[in-house]
Amino acid sequence: MQDEEKNHGPAGVEPARQLLDQYTHLSDNVKQAILDAIRDHSLLETQGELTHIVQDADMLDGMGTIGIMRAYTSKASLPCYDPSNIAPTKGKRNTTIHEQIAFQMEWVDLMHTDTGKQLAKIKHQTMQAFLETFKREVEDLDFSSK
Repeated sequence: MQDEEKNHGPAGVEPARQLLDQYTHLSDNVKQAILDAIRDHSLLETQGELTHIVQDADMLDGMGTIGIMRAYTSKASLPCYDPSNIAPTKGKRNTTIHEQIAFQMEWVDLMHTDTGKQLAKIKHQTMQAFLETFKREVEDLDFSSK
């Protein structure tokens, strides 16, 4: 679901149900467990391994180069950055695009699964390197030797 703000978990249940019905032969119990995980994954407090996997996957989708692209496209109405804080280390939603990116980078600490943690570290490093490179370019520093 593209509406990432509120209720995107519950909003994804019906499209997921249709896909599961059309493309799988899973039992009704298994399908319901998957749909429950999709419904609940955007809650602050979640339970269950399957919900944690879906939650990790959702956060990973907002990290790395895809996360940077999504921040620029979905938050295009915001200023790119604050000249006094070009590469923030902590973020806020809906202030600048770079603070949105910094907010998404914080998800590295919210992963539940070992795989999610490993992938998030790599994606976090990518985002951090982007912000640092962007800052150097804006400040017109010579970084050709780095």
